[in-house]
Amino acid sequence: MASAPTSTAPVSPEVLAKPAARALSDALGDRVLAVADFRGDLSITVERGAWVEATRLLRDQPELDYKLFLDLCGVDHLDREESPERFEVVLHLYSVSGKHHVRLKTPIPEADPKVPTITEVFRGASWFEREAWDLYGIVFEGHPNLIRLLTHESFVGHPMRKDYPTARRHVLKDAKELLIEVPKGQEGLVVNIGPSHPSMHGTFRVQAFLDGETIQTAEAEIGYMHRNFEKMAEERTYWQIIPYTDRLNYCSSFMNGHGWALAVEKLLGVPAPPRAEAVRVILSEFSRIMDHIICVSTNVVDLGAITPYFVMFRAREDIYELLEACCGARLTVSYVRIGGLAQD
Repeated sequence: MASAPTSTAPVSPEVLAKPAARALSDALGDRVLAVADFRGDLSITVERGAWVEATRLLRDQPELDYKLFLDLCGVDHLDREESPERFEVVLHLYSVSGKHHVRLKTPIPEADPKVPTITEVFRGASWFEREAWDLYGIVFEGHPNLIRLLTHESFVGHPMRKDYPTARRHVLKDAKELLIEVPKGQEGLVVNIGPSHPSMHGTFRVQAFLDGETIQTAEAEIGYMHRNFEKMAEERTYWQIIPYTDRLNYCSSFMNGHGWALAVEKLLGVPAPPRAEAVRVILSEFSRIMDHIICVSTNVVDLGAITPYFVMFRAREDIYELLEACCGARLTVSYVRIGGLAQD
């Protein structure tokens, strides 16, 4: 969904009549700070004191039924003069029964960057809140394990803040302590798997405590592998970001560029021509199938079956040839453009 500024203009009766806006306005009163509907995307801004209550209302009210947690992120409005607070936390929810999204926001002051955790409402918010704390310095009070997730313990500052220098680096010099708690009085062996292991695609580490061949306890560490995509995008134009979106998931790179183009097109009010959109949808569907082929076939290999891998990868190769015929590239295609495609 495209992000848009919180509207300070009078809210139309049509927007307030939407179930989510009406329910939160009735329940929270003046703690609802703003309601906006930007080209079909409903966003509701509430006081941070009403953050948890608003989240629970959206989830539990039967007529709303926003039970699907999609995303939670921090935003730094340092360069927006009209914003009363520097930071903002944004929650994206989806109602499967109603088939619509809602975006819940709350402003966070720079002098006191704290907001209650919603992990009791959505357990899946745990890592997202840790990421927002790690990258923006927003403290989620009551979080069960608010520690760095994508940067290491020796890292100074919060790298996604607008005033953080893009070239600043922090070297991890201290040895990492054990991730797991070894059971007292129990003999065994601590084994590190990774962080660079042939079967792991990316930086990933598992530390396990073994009793013979039995794993007694284990803990995972994703390996400080933040690609800094958003920070790089701050210094690029919309068009220049497309090669980066290809690399967010190279198993279905075309879909990432398509999603990015749709968001920018919604912000700018510039739709793609029908033929270009048809081509984009078709290639996105093929890319989605190709991604599932990789996921399923490589997992089957881990289970010990190699033949399905070769059979399924033939279909993947057919899709690669289709992409190559369209744009000359196979893996990271950079074929989408804002408003259409690079070529017919």
